[in-house]
Amino acid sequence: MDKKQIEVLARQAVERIRSDYGLPSCGFLAGGAIANIVWELASGNKAIINDVDIFTLTEKKDFSEIENPRDYKENENKSYDNYHGDFRTGLKNYYRILDVKKEDIFNTIDYQSDPLIILRSFDINSTKVGYLIENDKIYCEDDFVDFINSGELKISSLRTPAHTSVRIIKKQKELNVKLNGFELNLCQHAIKYNLSDKNRFKKRYKDLYNEYFDGIKDYFTIERDSDIEGYLKIKYGKEEEIYKLIPLFEAKNDINEIFNLYNNAFFRDKNLNNICDVNEFLFFMRNIYGDKKLSSIYSELKIFYKNNPDYIDLDVDTNYKNIMLISRLLKYSTLRYSNMVIANLVDKSLSTQIKLVNKILGSFDDGVAISILQNVKIDEDVELDTITKLILELSVRTKMCTPGEVKNILNKSNIS
Repeated sequence: MDKKQIEVLARQAVERIRSDYGLPSCGFLAGGAIANIVWELASGNKAIINDVDIFTLTEKKDFSEIENPRDYKENENKSYDNYHGDFRTGLKNYYRILDVKKEDIFNTIDYQSDPLIILRSFDINSTKVGYLIENDKIYCEDDFVDFINSGELKISSLRTPAHTSVRIIKKQKELNVKLNGFELNLCQHAIKYNLSDKNRFKKRYKDLYNEYFDGIKDYFTIERDSDIEGYLKIKYGKEEEIYKLIPLFEAKNDINEIFNLYNNAFFRDKNLNNICDVNEFLFFMRNIYGDKKLSSIYSELKIFYKNNPDYIDLDVDTNYKNIMLISRLLKYSTLRYSNMVIANLVDKSLSTQIKLVNKILGSFDDGVAISILQNVKIDEDVELDTITKLILELSVRTKMCTPGEVKNILNKSNIS
């Protein structure tokens, strides 16, 4: 089923909600209600409608003035425990929840942002569809299309791993769909290694944990967080029940396995020991993990991936020598040159990087070519006529790299 077909089902879902409950004249209808009905229409599984979420846009503000863009606003006496944003992907992908009002089946969430950012911040693929009422427009993310076609729950955002651990079990039961334990392993890793600052929740999610205990018991146990409770009481005078999930894993008997567990409890890849951001972690696990060669390349060229799964756009086996050339160019260029090397290669696919580097190496002596890549901003489409080549060569005459750099970068032993 393609996106257009799913959008047709989404419009049918909107009309059912409008007929059964009514809809306001404006706002962004998103979340479980519309998504669950679409799944019913696609699969035949009866939709469970717990509530209907309407996000209403308030006055936009200059987010650059916000001191801490990672946090949503929380009023003194209100908790927005259900609604989470993708807070660390930059100010353009930031939203702030201002208020939540519940009336009958409707939750009205006042927010500041673009409606598409709201949709992209949802943590599970089965929820990523919405309807902008005033524009009569359906929004549907690719993750949702994948879910409709596969019937398998996957985590789309891991910003709130504790909440997501409980929510994804709940979704699996409600929708009667597939859930691989790998998804809960992702949450375990994110919590154990503190990749997110949203690792705790309040009593409502503790009650959900108990309700769905059979599905989560093999992955987590739960504890009251008395330290955080004490901090909130002293700092803010607030009496809150705060809970944390404790990831469970089965230790192996082999001493080497135990050592590996200490460094990386749930997955086997040395790259994970150097990944401290939850977005990068999820990208790695979706696009790199399990492929030894891609993992090796990632460790060498991590800076160029930039959460772009399309960076590797060629066959790894047949291009391995060229890939290692790019790696060595980055690794062995001295510190004062590395910024220009990065500037020449960043935001390009791997094949384009290789094309540019080999183009320069094929047009100049080795030392001159490396020095140009280290000192001059070069476009991959540059025309290397006689005059251009002369200008480039003269521009690096006083900035030549050392023979040792050339030797290391080109992996040659006969350079003196």
